Amino acid sequence: GWGQCIDEALGGPRVHHQWSADQAVCERRLGPEILDELQRMGHNVRQIASAAVAQGIEWARAGQLGAASDPRVPSSARAG
Repeated sequence: GWGQCIDEALGGPRVHHQWSADQAVCERRLGPEILDELQRMGHNVRQIASAAVAQGIEWARAGQLGAASDPRVPSSARAG
């Protein structure tokens, strides 16, 4: 997410929407106010326990390369 370090962004709840099937697939830990707003906007919301696995890299403020691994699965990341 914007303004987050890579660890926070990868660890945050996820939403996936695609054209077919027309539904917003959301992790259960997404806040109820967000789920309610998606439904109010007309989205067909389906909740799941966990969505996708991702790895990430970032350029830190000091120009250092950083890496992070998805906390949803046992894994690790290393920049270098």
